[in-house]
Parts: sequence; C-alpha cells; structure tokens
Amino acid sequence: MGAMAKRFGLGARETGDAPHDSTVEGGAQAAASAAEATAATERLYAVLVEPHITEKATQLGEASNQYAFKVAKSATKREIRVAVETLFGVKVEGVTTLNVKGRSKRNFRGVVSRKKAWKKAYVRLAAGEDLDYAAVET
Repeated sequence: MGAMAKRFGLGARETGDAPHDSTVEGGAQAAASAAEATAATERLYAVLVEPHITEKATQLGEASNQYAFKVAKSATKREIRVAVETLFGVKVEGVTTLNVKGRSKRNFRGVVSRKKAWKKAYVRLAAGEDLDYAAVET
C-alpha cells in the first residue's frame, strides 16, 4: 500500500494490492459503463441548448438545408455533429460555429447593461435529409 493510499485511508482492496473476486470487478465495470453512457447522453442534451429560429435561419433551411442552433459555449464542432446526428437521426454534412457577442442595452435610466454572449452553430444536413424539431429521439 502506497503513501497516497494511506493518506486517503484506502485499504488494500481499493488500491488493487490484494487479490479479489472478478465478479465484483465485472459488476463495477458494468456500473461504470452505464454511468458513462448516461453522462454521454446528458452531454448530448447539454450541447444543443435550443434551435435558433429566425427569418434568416428559416431561409437557410429552405435554400441550403442548413439549420441554426444555440449551443453550449464549450461545445466543439464534433460534439455538435454527434448530438444532431444522434438526437434527430439525420446525417450531418458540416458544422459552422460562431460566437455571438452580447449586445449592450440601456434601461430607462440610461444605465448600460450587457446581454450574455452565446455560441451559434449552423448545421448543414446531407442531401435528402430533413430536420423536424418536434421529433427528437429520447
């Protein structure tokens, strides 16, 4: 048993120094993989915040099969692609992202405040694919 194990009060079983039953390990691995799957699913829903429905986004959807989403600030293009493909069951051809700066706003007293900055993603679907916001697979 090492110094770190002693410091954190871990016994021989927790450090892996003692032999143990493989069925316990298999059960722990199954629980860990189930927890990872749940975390991955939660991340998919955290990546896509909401669809960004504007006149421009609607025209893009009709003209070039692109759809706009508000996404998490930490989301990568790869995560956005996987989230859209998994949740909507479509094939994504490309993802373009941009950071939208929060605009300044004055209240009636003239005090300036700022809206929050956010991230937008334009998702281009493969030819023949269509996105239905109401048909999200759960």
